[in-house]
Amino acid sequence: MNNAFVYCWTDTRTGKLYVGSHKGTIDDGYVCSSKLMMEHYNSRPADFTRQIIANGIWADMRKFEEIILTTINAKKDKQFYNQHNGTGNWVLKEHTSETKAKMRKPKSLEHREKLKGNQNAAGVVKSRETIEKSIRANLGRKNTTEGLKNLKNGQIKRYLDPKQKLIQAAAARKGWITRKNKLNVI
Repeated sequence: MNNAFVYCWTDTRTGKLYVGSHKGTIDDGYVCSSKLMMEHYNSRPADFTRQIIANGIWADMRKFEEIILTTINAKKDKQFYNQHNGTGNWVLKEHTSETKAKMRKPKSLEHREKLKGNQNAAGVVKSRETIEKSIRANLGRKNTTEGLKNLKNGQIKRYLDPKQKLIQAAAARKGWITRKNKLNVI
């Protein structure tokens, strides 16, 4: 039973394309899920034409759309409105006018001051309470002489956090590292 289809919109004014898939009927009024393309479509619908590439069951049509987009690498091609290749990995090629307006909007003095005083090295804003708690937790801690010697001799065993363990495991599976040649994750 055919309950989905793969389609291609063509912007006849610019020559840009949009490839997508939809679960539903061909005549149900669906256009696409791309906000970028919809902005252009809504302002000049007469400039767009749609071609149905294939129809079939939903899982097959989604996979077919992904194959098409990945093969032509639509997310990086300026001739496409698509911002991902059906895999969910987005690339923003062009900001919408709404987004541009938000970026141009000046930040309040209060907002700028808040950001200025409470950022850590990664740019993450911390509340005053969090900063004070961190300071209290680290008061009185010192590196011991023995600890410093071990650090200089490379004898300190580094404990990997969960994310680093996942990186290590993935690298091992891909054959980048072996037991003898461990990946040095800091």
